[in-house]
Amino acid sequence: MTIPEALRQATNNVTELVAANPGKAAAVGVGVAMLTAPMVVAAPILGAIGALQAGIGNVVAGSTFAIVQSAAMGGYGTATVAVAAQGVGGATAAGGLWSMINTNPKSEGNDDPTDEKEECSESERTDQKDDDGAKDDNSHEIGGVKL
Repeated sequence: MTIPEALRQATNNVTELVAANPGKAAAVGVGVAMLTAPMVVAAPILGAIGALQAGIGNVVAGSTFAIVQSAAMGGYGTATVAVAAQGVGGATAAGGLWSMINTNPKSEGNDDPTDEKEECSESERTDQKDDDGAKDDNSHEIGGVKL
């Protein structure tokens, strides 16, 4: 396989994965945006937090609020807030990507693992004895396979 063919195949695979999981793909996109430009994402939040100062009065130097306020003004708190935003962005991107890759194809987009459990009827239950010889009524048989 040539490099252009491999790139085409990879592009098709990613396109299919994104089309099948648009919400998870959006989480990956937001996470990557927070990793690459954390202050662009954090600035509106910092502005909203800064509006709270009128309600709380004087701000103690070095407090969390002071650091956030400093970051909103481009001061010493910028690095702290940027690193925090990048951490959240990395976790968001990793979680979205992990859940996209580990989606069970049997569930066809439904991430609820409980949907795939089969319930046993009373007639399908088998009586087994556990290690101490007591009867174990919790075992099930589905399709000839003892669970």
